[in-house]
Amino acid sequence: MRATVGWVLRAGFAALFLYAGIAKLADVRAFALDVANYRMLPAALVGPFAAAIPGVEVACGVGLLRARSARAAALLATGMLVAFTVAAVQALARDINIDCGCFGSVRAPVTIMTIVRDAGFLVGALATIALAPRPDERR
Repeated sequence: MRATVGWVLRAGFAALFLYAGIAKLADVRAFALDVANYRMLPAALVGPFAAAIPGVEVACGVGLLRARSARAAALLATGMLVAFTVAAVQALARDINIDCGCFGSVRAPVTIMTIVRDAGFLVGALATIALAPRPDERR
């Protein structure tokens, strides 16, 4: 049962991160504008950050599908979700009215529901770490 629940979580998060990364790759310039709108990074870092994140998301998604890399990928997913949640919280706290940029061309404003969704994803990511195959369980 533990392995099945772990696999379902990994597959779900893999799909989420693959979709998010591929959607951003379709229009990296638009994603760079979304990143800039958060007002968290110096202008010189926005482009490189926006270029790197989609690839990291895709790599994370692929890593979640492999037993050998599942734990590391789940840790990476957790770290990214913490960063995304912090970005959304600071945008709301500073009353910055922006689209989240979470899924490429899918436009959705940052709201309290964005934070609730991200918090739920974070709980799921932590469960994924706990349920990821241990070295002695990998095939």
